[in-house]
Amino acid sequence: MPLIQVDMFAGRTDDQVQAYVQALTDATCRLLGCVPEDVNIIVRDVPRARWSTGGTLWTKRLTA
Repeated sequence: MPLIQVDMFAGRTDDQVQAYVQALTDATCRLLGCVPEDVNIIVRDVPRARWSTGGTLWTKRLTA
């Protein structure tokens, strides 16, 4: 029973997230030989103010 956790910047539409989790589910089933009902995906929206790369928050990177 695969559990996939995805963290991404907030702001995507429900339709975009739905398409993404469907694609992840399809690929997981194809590669691992499981059925869609066995695949669990948790999507967490993270504000840019709580995500850092190279020691700089993404809210600061956008204004630089």
